[in-house]
Amino acid sequence: MSQKFYLGVVALALLLFNSCAPKNWDSEAEGAFDPLEGINRTTYKFNKGMDFILLKPAATVFQKFPSPVKTGVNNFFNNLSEPTVATNKALQKKGDDSLNSVTRFVVNSTFGIGGLFDVATMWDVPQPSETDFGQTLRGYGMHDSVYFVLPLLGPSTFSDSIGSVGDNTLSPINYIDSDKVRYSIYALGAINTRSNLLQTTDLIEEIALDEYSFVRDAYEEQRKNNIPTGLWEE
Repeated sequence: MSQKFYLGVVALALLLFNSCAPKNWDSEAEGAFDPLEGINRTTYKFNKGMDFILLKPAATVFQKFPSPVKTGVNNFFNNLSEPTVATNKALQKKGDDSLNSVTRFVVNSTFGIGGLFDVATMWDVPQPSETDFGQTLRGYGMHDSVYFVLPLLGPSTFSDSIGSVGDNTLSPINYIDSDKVRYSIYALGAINTRSNLLQTTDLIEEIALDEYSFVRDAYEEQRKNNIPTGLWEE
């Protein structure tokens, strides 16, 4: 089964939980709506264990690679995200950002050898801020949804999991015929992302009295701060 399938199943299953959220829930004052906290904490511990055994060691080794290699890998995955960014910027009524993302994808995929080199930045094509369907859905009013932790994938909400289905559909990786190549790219992407977060997670482990709550609240705050505005305006 594909990741997209599981996300869809989880999202549908949580629809009932989401509809039961208190009507007067104020996320600005009360933070994430977490009625599944017991299950979420168990899943969080499972993810931490898997990270300790597999992902963090791989990311630590990757950190020791030469800088040009790490930069190339990072550029490659940034380039793969451009179709998602372009589509969501268009849905968020940010036409210039959408066009810049399309331009960057075409330029870097061709002249940048599949995105390994960020030629678009050398040519002064602006890089729009990251965005996704979850943020777009929030911008159109899907707020205050149930927070939950997905096995291996980490923090999410009802709206963000629905958005992930759209994001995955737009990812060029999904259209690679070879399962071995596709899953290898997914694995490298996970290692690259984890490598970029090593210092952050080490700091969280040092300062957080309750790591689960810290991550949950930080996730929700970050998502709220990036909600696009004015999407209902003519």
